[in-house]
Amino acid sequence: ARWRARALAFIAQEAPDLLIIGSSDSYPFTEREWTEGMRSVLAEATATADRVVILRSTPRLPFDGPRCAARLRHAGVPLIGVDSCASPASTPRSDEVHAWQQAIAGAFPSVAVVDMNDVVCPGNVCEATRDGTLVYSDDQHLNAHFVRGLADTLAERIGWGFAP
Repeated sequence: ARWRARALAFIAQEAPDLLIIGSSDSYPFTEREWTEGMRSVLAEATATADRVVILRSTPRLPFDGPRCAARLRHAGVPLIGVDSCASPASTPRSDEVHAWQQAIAGAFPSVAVVDMNDVVCPGNVCEATRDGTLVYSDDQHLNAHFVRGLADTLAERIGWGFAP
């Protein structure tokens, strides 16, 4: 609560044109707790940010992505075209929290929920590596190098043009 209050105070001070909020569906909150919490945060955030985008939670792997890839590499398995470090992207909880996010965002004209999971986990399958590049840096967080490759897609989905 203290961190959130400080973050919202900083956001209010900066008054950004665009605020992108990450999310995680792994917290064991009830629907009421999720929706009341999101409504409260969005009420404060939209008071100073022109637009707010909530990113859908990244799918979690049931294993540590880099460790799985390292085990394969150590065994002499090439990382390109290997799917043994893969798992399904969707879970009932993820879909549930995403629906709550969309419902609450709909109450705020300047808020949108953006789902990048079809790009992160194409075909609803999450892989520790793709084309020889680590996708995940653990079981939930994405690798920075991989994320940089998503910038244009994210900009397109949020309708944010960047001048060259």
